[in-house]
Amino acid sequence: MSANGERIADIVRSYVGCSLDDRRAELGELIARGVDDAERVVQWKTNCGTFALGIWHAAGVQHALLETPYKVEKAIAWVLSVAHALGAVRYPKRDGPPSAGALMHYWLRDGKGTKSHHVEFCLEYPGVVWIADHAGGGRPENLIGLGHCDIRWNAGRPLQCWYDPDELLEATL
Repeated sequence: MSANGERIADIVRSYVGCSLDDRRAELGELIARGVDDAERVVQWKTNCGTFALGIWHAAGVQHALLETPYKVEKAIAWVLSVAHALGAVRYPKRDGPPSAGALMHYWLRDGKGTKSHHVEFCLEYPGVVWIADHAGGGRPENLIGLGHCDIRWNAGRPLQCWYDPDELLEATL
């Protein structure tokens, strides 16, 4: 595990269990990134992308969007922008399984051409069996949950790409 991946995975683990009912203020401060109102942003019901942005900000990823007040329904687009700008995009079929600390991006097109997105962090190297601890938001009550299973799929959505923690933080360390 790289130092960058370990750092991100440790930050993610520290938020597992946060929700609207437990450690709410702590979760709100993370998602707010010092630029938004924590109590307002913690109430948003779909928070997988905002959680990812908050983790990247807390880890020290350097990008202007992480210092910008959030615009509703832009979290996944911002995740993509940051990852592309920093050269962090990796593809499972070409690059293999994600490393620890990587943000995994799942999506599936519905019958209308719209994508159903979800992002979660890989917390350990899954190896050839693709079984690993993973954690993230997007759960009831904005719970930051932890799972251990095959990371190639999430709620019927295939893993499309993952974001390399070393590239995200290369200039930081």
